[in-house]
Amino acid sequence: MLEGRLDLIWTADPMRSRDIAVEPVMKDELVCLLPPHLGGQPLTADLYFGLRHAVMRGALHERLLDQGGRRRDIVIGDCHCGALPGLVGQCGFAAVLPKRLAEPMAASQNLALAALPFDIPDLLLYQA
Repeated sequence: MLEGRLDLIWTADPMRSRDIAVEPVMKDELVCLLPPHLGGQPLTADLYFGLRHAVMRGALHERLLDQGGRRRDIVIGDCHCGALPGLVGQCGFAAVLPKRLAEPMAASQNLALAALPFDIPDLLLYQA
């Protein structure tokens, strides 16, 4: 943006710069995208931390997901968002995403969605 190649971006990073106007646009809940066989049952903390996880590239919410000294088994740590539905459905991984992204992925790939088993702040998206 500072180089003049972009006019507008939406980001979870509030970008601190005197030269860029930034304002909050919307909040979104974080949810867990799961393989279909895990649908219909509550996602407990033990189940969540027992799953293998794929992590979305550049996702700022990732630092909030290891709770109370418990760590996830991250098997893919720099995944493109578009690859997540296939990894969840075919490999049985879990992935945490904003609900607005996760719902269409779940619907199109017959995947399950679950609320996270712990409190985590909603993701705040900014327009810069």
